[in-house]
Amino acid sequence: MKAGCFRCGECCSLMGQVLRIREKTPENGFIVENCYTGALYHVSIDPDKGDLHGSFTDGCGVSTDTCPFYRLTGNDGQGCCTIHLTRPDICRDYFCSRLTVLDTHGRRVARVFYPRLLQSDNHSFRLLWERYIDPLAIDDENAWEMSVTEILVRAGYSVLH
Repeated sequence: MKAGCFRCGECCSLMGQVLRIREKTPENGFIVENCYTGALYHVSIDPDKGDLHGSFTDGCGVSTDTCPFYRLTGNDGQGCCTIHLTRPDICRDYFCSRLTVLDTHGRRVARVFYPRLLQSDNHSFRLLWERYIDPLAIDDENAWEMSVTEILVRAGYSVLH
């Protein structure tokens, strides 16, 4: 299975601390500043997202730390980037995870980041990882991912790449 965007907003959850709207420009445009580097970006609201949650200067209703352009799209906790087509480089360069692991109910139990960093609060999953995956002595990254996937699928998990 290929990993797609879960539209959970995790990548946007702290971007309000990084990106700040400096000014509104004509036709749903904005000048956005990276608060750490001072870089300025011209972004604009995607044509199909102009009606999401009203004004784009009143925050997103999620958190003040959340990117000002992230909007919830319904009651399911999912959302979207309203400037996806013109988003800044810092957003384009973000990669959610190397592997996403789901339990039998489709709930995420773990993420694996490069190089082989595990993020999971699930005790049982961490034990499985420590017993079967940590000891793997495979240098080739593709072979390692294939082996990890096989182990996790045999244990009843789904793995998204």
